[in-house]
Amino acid sequence: MKKSGLNTLSHAQKRALFHKHLHENRMDRHTIRDILLKQLDLSRAPADIQDALVSKLGENIVKKITVTVLNGLTEEKRGEFMKLTEEGNEKELRVFIEKHVPDAGAIVADAVAGEIDRFKNLQKEILGS
Repeated sequence: MKKSGLNTLSHAQKRALFHKHLHENRMDRHTIRDILLKQLDLSRAPADIQDALVSKLGENIVKKITVTVLNGLTEEKRGEFMKLTEEGNEKELRVFIEKHVPDAGAIVADAVAGEIDRFKNLQKEILGS
């Protein structure tokens, strides 16, 4: 099977492309979902399978982003971040991140690219393809 497009790029190259995409279009849940479905070749899968996989992969991405962000914050800022996260106010959380996490776009791009790579490696391991 011939590989093309993003499938032939290294993790670093994908990260750079996703980072560029972040600056051109704000990467949100819908964009990440579209990227996951396309990169994992799930567009023809039944909707319930798509939803389940994207939900699980999305959880992993959010966990990775959260850990990375927390590791980069001071103890005081971690408390603020966790409070905003628990409150669920996405607007205030976005403002906080823009102010205190200068490399947020790279963190998201790296988490998405990493999860795609992890899934593809697991798929190869299980299916042998």
